[in-house]
Amino acid sequence: MNTKRRKTGARLGAMLLSLCLIVGLLPVTAFAADDPIKRNTYHVYSDEVIAGGADSQVYAVTIENVDGEDLHYVYSPNVNSNASIEKIREGLKEPYKSLIPNFDEGTFNNGFLRFSRDQDKYENMKLNWADVRTVAATLIYKEGGVSAVSNDSAVSVTDISVTHADEKVVSEKQLAAGNFYTNPPELGQLASGKNRVESQIGITYRTEKVEDKAYYDVFQHMHVTQISAYTARKHPVTWDTYFKSYTDASLNGGSDSQVYAATIRDESGDFMLHYVYSPNAVHSNELMDQIRAGLADPYKSLIPKFAQDDLSKQGFLYFSNDPEKYESMDLDWADAEAVAAALVPGEGTVTCAMGDDAVSVTDISEIDHEGAIIIEEGFCDPDLDVSLLAVDGELRGSGGDVYEEIDLQPGKNRVEASIETFEIEFVEIVDNVLTQVILNDYHVMHVTQISACTATKAASVSNSIDLPVRVLEDEGSGYVSRPDLTAAFTPDTAVTVGEFNEFQGLAIDYYYPMIDAELSEGYDIQAGYTVSIPLTDYEGETLSGTLTIPLPQGYDGASARIKGGASASSYTATTVTFPLTLDVSGGTAEAFELLIEYKEAQEPVQPPVIIAGANGSWQKSGTDGLSFTSNAAFADFIKVQVDGKDLDASNYTVKEGSTIVTLNAAYLNTLSVGKPSRQRRPAVTRRKAIKPAETTRPAAPRRRNRTKMEETQPSRRPGTAAMRFCGSPCCLRRESD
Repeated sequence: MNTKRRKTGARLGAMLLSLCLIVGLLPVTAFAADDPIKRNTYHVYSDEVIAGGADSQVYAVTIENVDGEDLHYVYSPNVNSNASIEKIREGLKEPYKSLIPNFDEGTFNNGFLRFSRDQDKYENMKLNWADVRTVAATLIYKEGGVSAVSNDSAVSVTDISVTHADEKVVSEKQLAAGNFYTNPPELGQLASGKNRVESQIGITYRTEKVEDKAYYDVFQHMHVTQISAYTARKHPVTWDTYFKSYTDASLNGGSDSQVYAATIRDESGDFMLHYVYSPNAVHSNELMDQIRAGLADPYKSLIPKFAQDDLSKQGFLYFSNDPEKYESMDLDWADAEAVAAALVPGEGTVTCAMGDDAVSVTDISEIDHEGAIIIEEGFCDPDLDVSLLAVDGELRGSGGDVYEEIDLQPGKNRVEASIETFEIEFVEIVDNVLTQVILNDYHVMHVTQISACTATKAASVSNSIDLPVRVLEDEGSGYVSRPDLTAAFTPDTAVTVGEFNEFQGLAIDYYYPMIDAELSEGYDIQAGYTVSIPLTDYEGETLSGTLTIPLPQGYDGASARIKGGASASSYTATTVTFPLTLDVSGGTAEAFELLIEYKEAQEPVQPPVIIAGANGSWQKSGTDGLSFTSNAAFADFIKVQVDGKDLDASNYTVKEGSTIVTLNAAYLNTLSVGKPSRQRRPAVTRRKAIKPAETTRPAAPRRRNRTKMEETQPSRRPGTAAMRFCGSPCCLRRESD
């Protein structure tokens, strides 16, 4: 879409508003006095884009060279604006993102070619860089067949059909139609593309006058670029005089059929059932012999033999004991875990471990890695009037059709048997005489994959794993072992723990965890944690459970939380516990960069006590008042209560030292003789200072910013104190007493 196309309004009979429309200054001579009314906004795409294509292409490619160094390049034959360049850069991941160029402002380059290394060397080559296979074949110097696979992980853009799912779309053809003016029909969704990116390159205004009112529509012309990312390799090729034909399922690492050999046992080992199950294989005795040879006992003896007239039997199910009992059960015998859960009594967790010691077969990718492979589609060429020949490194059939040489994917415990052989005689006509050219044997292979496993149901009991603790408290000392601190991980399933080395266990960073991580609002400090646990014979990729760690001195366990994750599930005065899932790799369960945030603990209120005047007495008709002294701060004093009721301030005086309250004689004379009816201790609420770190708990981490570290000081909360003088009983006596 170029600038000439965007200026065809006059030729098509449509009026383009001048620049005065853009800035809001409309020519009053062309329309009624009122400003034109905006009617709608449409997005204009080429027919190619609407049909699922793109205006231009960008190719992001990795070529795995034989020297072990990758060459990354990005190529575009026709992208030409910085607006598109920015969008393309956003839509690619490294190492391609950094290869997208910046053009000088105001210039329009037609396409680009950028490399991760040796820019001049490759740019000078006369190659079609969009042809990934040809480029790989040229740059990789050894002989072999080239494959190019899509690398979807290299792109992160959103399809334009998703972006504009709810917007009206018109094609350029509709916009340019002579009888078309406004209100274009709605075409619906854009066709689904792949890894496409867009950028806006132009706007067209169309106007229409109806009676005395003017209307205008806005058409946004969109330029769409499609990103294609590939990884290209060159593989050694050896051509034989025959070809083996496999199904696509076999070539992709699977098989035509499956054989499941399983052992189901309970926790005590008392219950044992061996079975072999195949749901769909059409078998021959030759294949039965192959499967039998590929299994160890106790499964080997369960492989059946078919009668010579029953070679087409499909699937089988055989048991080591009580065949009739189990065969009649409605169970999916391919799902060993489900079978164990159904057959083993009692509650518990079922685990299923692959038993490689039960099989001894050789993978077909090893058997046939030297042979040329064709797929069924190539073998079933409807015009096989010439042989499939290797020409210029390619497998060519009739009419010049090219069939790829395909490496079998690595499988596991697979067995094969040749069940059909075709001898095809190819002839050619020379001077009206039929001449034999070549005789090829096509071996059609039936592939069966064997999976052997042991399923066990164990009681859902797991033991807590004690973790050695190391702490980083300052920059200079590094991590220091802290045997006085305790931590543990309790897995949801029972595991076998190996021996911890000096770097495993729980590492705590109180000094400066995650320098770039901002503290969440309302939280006072954060600490970084790394968990590492050695495991033995654990097959899973994750391990879930709970992590119990030391609670920093002076901080609240109830509000603690994993940053961006779970809150504490429980806590004590010295520990806090969180749910956590560890990643398992190489026999180690780990969690890295685990940030936990804490709030300062609110200190419990300590009630004040009466330090003078407790249990005092006063003589009825006396003239002096009755005084009490509390250790509460004078600034914290609020009121006096007698028998649970607030006492009017006119009935007492209060002065500092710490807090001295004197009930005046006039008020005391109003009280009845005897002791108060209830006893409550006077109380002053106040906040105590933070205690130093104890030996059984970690010291509180220091709060800091990037340029300065300073100790957290205890903050004083405004206290509320109430002196309740029924708490210190006084006696009122008559003068005669």
